[in-house]
Amino acid sequence: MLPEQIYFVLNSLQLDPTDGLVRRHSHVRMGRYHQHLHEMLDINMSPVDWMMQCYPEIKERDDMRKLLGRYGLSGPQQVCPIRTLSDGQRCRIIFAWLAQKAPHLLLLDEPTNHLDIETIDSLAEAIDNFEGGLLLVSHDFRLISQVCLRVSFPF
Repeated sequence: MLPEQIYFVLNSLQLDPTDGLVRRHSHVRMGRYHQHLHEMLDINMSPVDWMMQCYPEIKERDDMRKLLGRYGLSGPQQVCPIRTLSDGQRCRIIFAWLAQKAPHLLLLDEPTNHLDIETIDSLAEAIDNFEGGLLLVSHDFRLISQVCLRVSFPF
């Protein structure tokens, strides 16, 4: 594992540290994105049905469709089987799912994989407008230059 991955995993509480202590406030909502997260999607469902299953408190299908539309999924893309969508479109579903969780802290590991330039720019804008904490691991210098005030190199 690379040093930045170790730090990321420790902060997402997937591993116990060999030395020291990692504490998380009991009320902190963390949103974790990694490059393989879109693999958790049920590819036989439509995006709107999958999101309705994840968020049963949203009763109106039209409300869910509006949410997905804000993430760049057109009407037909919202109702077709997820298996017919590109990896980039699948990532948009995951970003909508993640945003709906309303996290206080975002842990983003290589969030630009599978994304086109337009979506990367939208992601940068969303990160800039995010009022919580952010830990970003990325090799995409364009995204880094748009959103980061401080950069750490693990070498």
